[in-house]
Amino acid sequence: MNETSPSPMTPKEQSMFKPAFLQAVLVTILLVSIYRLGIQIQVPFINQAAYAKFFGISKFFDPKAAGMVSIFSLGLMPYVSAFTLVEIFSLFLPFLKKLRKGDFDDRQKLKRIAFYLTLFLGFVQADGIIKVLKNMILPDEGRILLINSGYEYVLLMVILVGSVYFLILVCELISKFGVGNGISLILLSGVC
Repeated sequence: MNETSPSPMTPKEQSMFKPAFLQAVLVTILLVSIYRLGIQIQVPFINQAAYAKFFGISKFFDPKAAGMVSIFSLGLMPYVSAFTLVEIFSLFLPFLKKLRKGDFDDRQKLKRIAFYLTLFLGFVQADGIIKVLKNMILPDEGRILLINSGYEYVLLMVILVGSVYFLILVCELISKFGVGNGISLILLSGVC
């Protein structure tokens, strides 16, 4: 009788199951789960009945499929847009072109410029969301966004723009301690 013993695992297969790799997978799952949970947290001052009725009227939106205006409504778009704009402008503007072709410190300066541009784009996009929701009025349900003072407006702006920077932190943590590129995983989890 010839018994075959199980084939030993190759070094590459053994490295996949090391505790450090499993820890990185768990960190990635945890951080992506935080993002997915944040999508379910609605911003304050939304009139639920009016929101559901507005999206229920349209044949293109189902209230459940449309989701809600969450704290992560802006997602990473201001960040991605800012980096794209900085890279495009660095092809034409001499100051940025010099930084683009420079060393690591110069690339870090470009990254800081993109962070400031992210802040600007985040405020512009958050203002747009707030204005659109504030101007949506249904005849029988009233307004979708119930803002009565400047403090409530500022609070919504801080929540929406702050969530962009929170997502940037989550992406950086995934890239550093998790598996894969954080921005790609967050964008992919939003698509899926």
